[in-house]
Amino acid sequence: MGRILRRRPSAGLVVALVALFVALGSGGAYAAFALPANSVGSQQLKNHSVGPAKLTAWVDAQLTKVSKLPTGKTGTNGTNGAPGSQGQTGASGASGTSGQQGPTGRQGAQGPQGAEGVQGVAGQEGVQGPQGQAGAASLLTWTYGDIQVPDPSGDCANDWATDTYDTAMEVTPQADGSYLVSKYLTGSFVTLADTDQPNPTASGGTCGEKAQKGGVNGTFQGIETWKVGSGPTNFDPTAVCSSCANATSSEQQNADFMNAYFPGSTYSGYQNYDFVYHTISNGSWVHSNTPDNNTGNITG
Repeated sequence: MGRILRRRPSAGLVVALVALFVALGSGGAYAAFALPANSVGSQQLKNHSVGPAKLTAWVDAQLTKVSKLPTGKTGTNGTNGAPGSQGQTGASGASGTSGQQGPTGRQGAQGPQGAEGVQGVAGQEGVQGPQGQAGAASLLTWTYGDIQVPDPSGDCANDWATDTYDTAMEVTPQADGSYLVSKYLTGSFVTLADTDQPNPTASGGTCGEKAQKGGVNGTFQGIETWKVGSGPTNFDPTAVCSSCANATSSEQQNADFMNAYFPGSTYSGYQNYDFVYHTISNGSWVHSNTPDNNTGNITG
């Protein structure tokens, strides 16, 4: 109510107050001249025709009292109205300026190995290098045929037969720089008369009996081996041994071969041997130190 009274008085309120004033202040006039009820309203009054200056002091005092009335207590809040519908999305704002670059982060752990790539194109062939020195062959062989020499290999240290054979001399390089010489013999023999048999004890005899009658033919084959040097050794594979085809004994042939192909080296005899002699009717003889074996005999 206090809010309504502080506003400017309406035309209807002014008319009502004027009527009240007339009734209270001039009762005789009312009897002589009375207005019909509700005959004066806002339509009968012109705008601004009734102002504070035309009001009596009493009306003005009443209005002043009304304006000074104490304000009433504030009423309780009304219930909230229903939320309005969502407004339209506003336009996008302008992009802000870029911030400063942050510090470099720590290196991450190594990832798993990727798949193998395709093979690249083969490179160009390089320039050929200089030719190296010629090395010794892994196996060198020299052959000599129709060697006819006496055979002193018997246990009684006497010549007991005449041998005719072919020889193959084989040289094999060793890892320490030395060489192994292998001499292969294949041929025939004829026993001599009035001499000891090659192994008389195998037939109940003894050395010195000279019980061999001679003329027994047979065949034989064997091998003699020896090592040349104990380290790097001078070897000439291009040498020639002319005397090796005309040797007067097996040992002489070995020494001539050494002098030709291993200059500066000395022949000290073969180190291992293995021979087998055989006849049709007069027995067989095995003479070997690899393994040690001396069995049988050639009789007759």
